[in-house]
Amino acid sequence: MIATAHCAIAEGLTGYYYQRAKKSGPVVVGPPDQVVVDKTINFATNTWNWRPFGWQEHFSVYWTGWINISSGGSITFSTFSDDGSKVYIDDQNIVENNRGRQEPSWSSGTANLSPGYHKIEITYYNWKGSGGMGLYWDTGAGAQIVPTDVLFPETFQPQ
Repeated sequence: MIATAHCAIAEGLTGYYYQRAKKSGPVVVGPPDQVVVDKTINFATNTWNWRPFGWQEHFSVYWTGWINISSGGSITFSTFSDDGSKVYIDDQNIVENNRGRQEPSWSSGTANLSPGYHKIEITYYNWKGSGGMGLYWDTGAGAQIVPTDVLFPETFQPQ
């Protein structure tokens, strides 16, 4: 008998894009206007044309999927966003960077995670003016954009 291994290919997170937002936060209900898989969450601030859609203002994004943690322990997650963002891991709010309409700003939170796959959800919105969003982590080497090779879309089934 030959055994075959399950090989997962990291692709990024599933992004649900909504061409609507409130001044106080994202609007991520109802059918999205676009659905794509984003390899990383690394969209420069002061971006006037968001993604390939050409959106400039009043939009929200809900990213969801899985993050693979190779070595367990305390990991700091951060967002740098204009306007607001939140990060949830295993349904726990880790980062809260949502002070209403704001200039680009950092916010961080720490999670104690075991090795393996964890559910990750991120909300982001831009109300007015330029926007941008970055998802970072610090696993001991300083804050870096969370790389594609640990991000999996929501359709991925961890084993």
